[in-house]
Amino acid sequence: MIIEKIHINEIIGGRYDNSFVLYHHRISSYKYPLCPFYKLLITKPQYGSGEAGIPRDNNNSPRYIRITDIDENGSLINSVGVTAKNIEEKYILNDNDILIARSGNTVGKSYIHKSKMVDEPCFFAGYLIRFVVDQNIISPDYIFIFTKLSVFNDWVKVTQRVTGQPNINAEEYSNLLIPIPPVKIQKEIVEIYSKAQKERSNKKQEAESITNTIDTFILKELGISFSHDIKKISSYKLSISSILGQRYDTYYHQPYFEEAFSKLLSSHYPTKSLRDISLVITSGITPKSGGSDYSNQTEGIPFIRSGDIDINGDIDFDNLLYITQSIHNTKMKSSKVMKNDIMIAIVGATIGQIGIYLSDREANINQAIALVRLKTGINPEYVKEILQSSIGQLNLDRLKRPVARANINLEEVASIMIPIPDINKQNEIVNKIKAIRLQAKQLQQEGDALLEETKKHIEKMIIG
Repeated sequence: MIIEKIHINEIIGGRYDNSFVLYHHRISSYKYPLCPFYKLLITKPQYGSGEAGIPRDNNNSPRYIRITDIDENGSLINSVGVTAKNIEEKYILNDNDILIARSGNTVGKSYIHKSKMVDEPCFFAGYLIRFVVDQNIISPDYIFIFTKLSVFNDWVKVTQRVTGQPNINAEEYSNLLIPIPPVKIQKEIVEIYSKAQKERSNKKQEAESITNTIDTFILKELGISFSHDIKKISSYKLSISSILGQRYDTYYHQPYFEEAFSKLLSSHYPTKSLRDISLVITSGITPKSGGSDYSNQTEGIPFIRSGDIDINGDIDFDNLLYITQSIHNTKMKSSKVMKNDIMIAIVGATIGQIGIYLSDREANINQAIALVRLKTGINPEYVKEILQSSIGQLNLDRLKRPVARANINLEEVASIMIPIPDINKQNEIVNKIKAIRLQAKQLQQEGDALLEETKKHIEKMIIG
């Protein structure tokens, strides 16, 4: 049993909960003097915009930085992202501004803005707080690195209020005690961390290059020759007879999409619609917001929304909403997910994202997901890979309605065509893709491990 003696003077005027007091007692023995965060800032912390995100029309429009746009290491996720209808100047980010998440399961997630790393102006959302560091006192990069260390994560754990949604407000962040090493040591820490980040980035790029070979492999295996350089054009002619019984909008009939669809049908293998190879094609519902329909992670049933399907198709159970068992058994009967079900995002910004449910846990989906349960003799991982491929994504993209909230209906999902080789060939393709992904994953893990070791080394430099 470990006993720590804490003098009453250490807690007078502060919080009295055990973990909070113990944390602050331990940091009192750090190698360098501690300074409250607010003394290192040139302005008061600022909460972000409350605007709703909307799709970006092009890569030059301002990007709206939300918590979900930042990865676990504080880098912007490589995607088009969103913008907003109203963009106020006061929320535009400047070089070396630091953003920290203030609520939810990602409370404490941080990002430092580097103008040279982005091509467009950026502004930030309301669940993030901006901190502008006085660079005459301390290095912004050092502060950002500190927020990536386990000691900061420990502070987040003891500081956040866990009643309802986890939360740390601007005042609490302002009182964060930060060890201040000499400028020389700060620079050394930044150099060490930057070197590790660069090496991790190189590993990640190598992994991405390997992963990118999957699409070429799939097209070759299907016998499809398709140029990704075909340009969408704004004007073209269609005969009435060619579109009878189909959608009449020009978006659907763009030559680019027509070419992709015809190439899919030219595969080595016979093509079948999802309707022909599926037992069930359905979508879910969403329980009423708040109240008794929702539960907690230990007692409830996972509730999967389209935004919960990540770019690799994986599900992070730790960051899901949970519904009660009774709601799952009554209101949600039609939206239950089974192992090996394919999930396709059919509404909003994540439209076209594909996942496969590989867990034995009971779960539900919402109405923004199409659930596809395949017949025996069809490998669901094979179908998922076809849908995720460039040719599959183009044919999904063709189906969506380019309105304010893009969507694809279930009838259109059922019409999606898939080349179907025999099951042995399906399995062969899947196993080859798994091997490619495993090689890429190993490279990413090497980069992640290097960065984690660097963080531990930096922590020892700071704490002593």
